[in-house]
Amino acid sequence: MLEVPHAYTNAEEQMEQLMREIAKTAESLDGSVEQQQGRAADAPKGRLIIMGSGIASAGFTLDTEMYLKAADYVFFVVTDAVTKIWIRERRPDAYDLSALYSDNKPRYSTYMQMTEAMLYYVRQGKTVAGIYYGHPGVFALSTHRAVAIARREGHQAVMKPGISALDCLCADLGVDPSYPGMQTMEATDMLLRGKAPDTTQHVVLWQAGLVGVTGFRRRGYLNKNFNVLVEFLQGVYGPDYEVTHYIAAHYPTLPPVVDQWRLSDLLMPDVQASIQGLSTFYIPPKDSTESHVEMAVRIGMAKPGSRPWTYPARKVIDLYGDREIQAIRELADYCIPADYQHPERTHAAEFMLELTRDLELQDLYECDPASALSNDRFPDLDAWERRLLMSRQPGNLNCAVKGSDTPRSPGEQLIIDMLAAPEFTAAYSLALKLAEAADDRQDFMHAWHKSRGYAATMNDVRAALPNVEATMLLPWTGAYYCPGNDLVLTVMSDSQDHTACAVYLNNTRIRRFSFANSTLIWNEDDGNPSHGALVFRMAEAAADHAARIIEGKIWRGDNPPVESNVIASEIILPEQQVTGEHEYVQSGLGQFAVQLYQEGQWSGFYQLYDGGSALYIGSEEISPVNRCADQISWQRAGGAFGSGCLRLFVDPLTGQPSISGYIWTEGAQKPAAANLRGRWVARPLDIWNGRYETAAGQEKGPDLIISAASGSEAGAVWLGETRLEEVTYRSGILKASVKGGVGLEAAFQLTEQEQRCFVGRLVQNGTAEGWSSTDAPSTPDAWCGNYGTVCRRKDGTFVPSTVTFTLVNNGDGLQVVLADGSNTRTITNVVFNSRFNGIAWNDSPAGTQWTDYSNAMIKFHADYDTGERMFGGMFWSEGEEPPVQANWRGQTSWALASISGETSADEFDSMQGQVWRRLALVSLSGGSQLPGSFWERWTAVRSTVDFCFKALREKPLSGVKG
Repeated sequence: MLEVPHAYTNAEEQMEQLMREIAKTAESLDGSVEQQQGRAADAPKGRLIIMGSGIASAGFTLDTEMYLKAADYVFFVVTDAVTKIWIRERRPDAYDLSALYSDNKPRYSTYMQMTEAMLYYVRQGKTVAGIYYGHPGVFALSTHRAVAIARREGHQAVMKPGISALDCLCADLGVDPSYPGMQTMEATDMLLRGKAPDTTQHVVLWQAGLVGVTGFRRRGYLNKNFNVLVEFLQGVYGPDYEVTHYIAAHYPTLPPVVDQWRLSDLLMPDVQASIQGLSTFYIPPKDSTESHVEMAVRIGMAKPGSRPWTYPARKVIDLYGDREIQAIRELADYCIPADYQHPERTHAAEFMLELTRDLELQDLYECDPASALSNDRFPDLDAWERRLLMSRQPGNLNCAVKGSDTPRSPGEQLIIDMLAAPEFTAAYSLALKLAEAADDRQDFMHAWHKSRGYAATMNDVRAALPNVEATMLLPWTGAYYCPGNDLVLTVMSDSQDHTACAVYLNNTRIRRFSFANSTLIWNEDDGNPSHGALVFRMAEAAADHAARIIEGKIWRGDNPPVESNVIASEIILPEQQVTGEHEYVQSGLGQFAVQLYQEGQWSGFYQLYDGGSALYIGSEEISPVNRCADQISWQRAGGAFGSGCLRLFVDPLTGQPSISGYIWTEGAQKPAAANLRGRWVARPLDIWNGRYETAAGQEKGPDLIISAASGSEAGAVWLGETRLEEVTYRSGILKASVKGGVGLEAAFQLTEQEQRCFVGRLVQNGTAEGWSSTDAPSTPDAWCGNYGTVCRRKDGTFVPSTVTFTLVNNGDGLQVVLADGSNTRTITNVVFNSRFNGIAWNDSPAGTQWTDYSNAMIKFHADYDTGERMFGGMFWSEGEEPPVQANWRGQTSWALASISGETSADEFDSMQGQVWRRLALVSLSGGSQLPGSFWERWTAVRSTVDFCFKALREKPLSGVKG
């Protein structure tokens, strides 16, 4: 028996004492909600757990005993003695709240008192469990009120479901709410509101024995108004329509009450005597319904021009017709599906089982998944299971528990792999051509699938295509333009991590979006410029490609439009770009920021250095390498990067060099999909601009000065008063030498306080000694350079600006140069704040061209992995108030972006020239988790989508060759 220190020897005394204590709190609860919240702010925080006992005796869920054991106090309202005994055996200190019912008290007052009883100890920082019969949230005002108040006051509150009378009714009467639908109402509420039942659906009326009754009678209710209910139903269904009187069974082996009566019979006193407070009425559907043809066409379940058909009121489900017999015959060829998994006891499953039994572990897993999954407690979890469980995403958890790498079917995985790897799409296309010559084309492709690890038929693959389109953004990678709103929607998918996607509306990244059923949804409340609900679909195929279209709504505020206000078509790519016929780059470009796909995820950033005759990835040198056109390859280099095949090319969208390809360890197979991606860093050393005071050995060393690059001018590196000429900066390490035998090596890094510093060595007079800098505070030099910019427009999205921003720090002091084509404006009264890495100015320009930039406040930040410097802030005119939100952003790489020669602006009209500029800046946007070429992924997915649309949807492969 559980020991409970606050148990009373007399249950009645215990209950009475508690109620008197609660009564003393009444005055403190008076006042507005705001006043109550203020009083609750500093109070200790407790926890409320509401549970259901089910309908039959002790019909609890498995976790009930865990919550009962963990609770400091327990309250219950149940109807049968067996359940009361079960609770009392486990918690003899539990309070029976049904003692609050009284024949001379309104039930509403009782419900208020029940609520306060549970909240009393919650407000003292205790854990309280409340148990209610049935489902605790079905026809139970006090439970919902207690949860709402507890949450409002800052306590933890949760309601656990239980089996309700409706669940029992569906099981006992064989009612399926899915056909033709179900309507449930409380009988008195239906009468008060004059709500006529829907005669085309199942109708359930609760509390049919309590019509107009607001009080309580412990020995049974007097249902004086029952005739009013019956007469109302007769007016809807007719005088003799048959209904079912139902009361669920409360004890094992006893049957439920299931009495079928005509409505006219219910007016007879002897029949009315059987109606109780727990009585529920079930009324079967009376009328059939006609199909909505227009809607059926829209959701693909009818063809245009179809005639309406009728759905019968009641579906016959127990006959054997042709369809039923055929389904049984098909079992003759039945085999276990390849994607079926027999449930094994995985280590992840053991963790989840333990989670259901341990309330403290639940709390830890909710707030700190990494600690909950620690090696100390669950040492058998492997890295893959741990990663999936740490995500706390239902799909990932299901995969971990089942021991599955993917929730996808083999057919879906095949489609995904084609979208991720263009080479695989080419191989699949060749296989389809070879299948045309086979005796049985279906068998040929089935064997081809199996040989590559996909246990799928062609029918499986065809069925998988719409599933992938409906559940993943990967096949929708690309850019879409809506001319009516002048909006560009960009979907940047990831070729390996399919859950990592970026979505941009113009040049504004959408936060916390969701994608399901081919619908992309985001909310303004999450910091987005608008709400959005957009549906992706494939239109009828054009002459040479599948047409991808978006339709839906984008709105601001609380009132969404009634009709769709966005129709966006995919921007069509020039043919030579789709086929990859664009410019490649020469060797020796220098620094790239790249990522590697390792152990199921993209790594943090590496620095790849192209030195012409050699490559450097991180600290590893790869030499020699073979170069042919845009390809770089090597073999037997040893280490993690033993073999590789990379492609260097000019991104047609940005005009900047990009890199992608494959690397693998010596002796391993070449990966099926590209596992290295990245882009060029124009001036990688600029990120460390500034003056560094140094120490060489035990003495003060010469200052190291890295000057800012400005416009087209290169920066410079100085050691004291000497400018260094032979300078290399590779993979984060600066090396230089000067005449007189002086040399240096410095590795730059950030401190925990975000201060810049370096460590290395200095060689002077033939002697090498340790060399390091003091932490360098932020200075204007760190942010000097040229920035391309975007500005916020009226719809809340950012779009490219023609104005460039250049920060200069020279002999004339700190200056900002704004340029718009040939027009420039130099601002000299610029103030730098080292604490916030920001600048501000107040300037009154002559004329009107630059008045919008009379005032500005901006803050700089940097991505030290990619070498990108950025700013965000606001500008405003003289005499105006500063904007509420930031309206200006800048980035150094944006100033370098230009459409490459082969995709000249001549190929597009003036509208698409602006669109292309937006896409170029999106592709270069800092902070993206997808640093590779968006253009490359777009063209690869575009090509695969066209192939799938034609080969798998339009031209189904026939069976036996005839």
